[in-house]
Amino acid sequence: MFVKQGYRVELDLNNAQMTLARKHCGAARFAYNYGLRRKQEAYKAGLKTPSAIDLHREINALKQTAIPWAYDVSKCAMQESLRDLDNAFAHFFRKCKLKKEGKWKGKCGYPKFKSKKINALKRASRQHSRKQKGSKNRKKAQRRLTRIHTRIANVRKDALHKATSALVAKTKPASQRPRVIVLEDLNIQGMLKNRKLSRAIADIGMYEFKRQILYKAAFAGIPVKLASRWEPSSKTCHACGWVKENLTLADRVFVCEDCGNVTDRDYNAAKNLAVLAYCLNYRELHGN
Repeated sequence: MFVKQGYRVELDLNNAQMTLARKHCGAARFAYNYGLRRKQEAYKAGLKTPSAIDLHREINALKQTAIPWAYDVSKCAMQESLRDLDNAFAHFFRKCKLKKEGKWKGKCGYPKFKSKKINALKRASRQHSRKQKGSKNRKKAQRRLTRIHTRIANVRKDALHKATSALVAKTKPASQRPRVIVLEDLNIQGMLKNRKLSRAIADIGMYEFKRQILYKAAFAGIPVKLASRWEPSSKTCHACGWVKENLTLADRVFVCEDCGNVTDRDYNAAKNLAVLAYCLNYRELHGN
């Protein structure tokens, strides 16, 4: 009986080997970003986009002048990274073709620049999940993960306090304070059901932002108006009032088919909310 069996191993590297491995990772990241930038430049100039072989020749020419550190690593790191870039574009164009034919509904996945920043939470969570339950190492990983969550929560809270304080501007003179603040009453629970956006929405802390605005504005004597979640602020043209019913979340630019106004989606919504806030404030003051 023939049985296929796979093995997963972990390298136990010393400090010198770890440094060399990180150098190779950095070289691969540099080659990928260089190749992506060169392909974009060629596309914008109307030229033929360079292949992985063409890009590797360019990088070899740069080794003698701009990037002498590339001699410290194997050439294979950059070669494979450039091949990965070619494969990424091949998959991107394949998905674009399928989307035109109506056979693909998701994103096409345009290649992105690589960053050397590591997600200091994703890695800790992964290490915690790999530890044996009930072991001392799992408890250590749990404490490390808790510290990271606490730090992230404190950073988020600090950012929210600074943002809300800047909006209310309590310490500024009355002439520089906002006359009224309007917030949209969004369906946060419904937005959290979107698995692609739920993590980002939860990280923003929309409820805490609203809570801070309400009590800080009350201390400063600034009225706060809540726009209904059904208010078509993004779908309505702020210039003429035309409503685009088929506007989707992917449409980041608002194009009015009535008056021809073209503007940023969020800016258009902000202008509509400003008008709504004025109307609501006027009705309360004059009783109409």
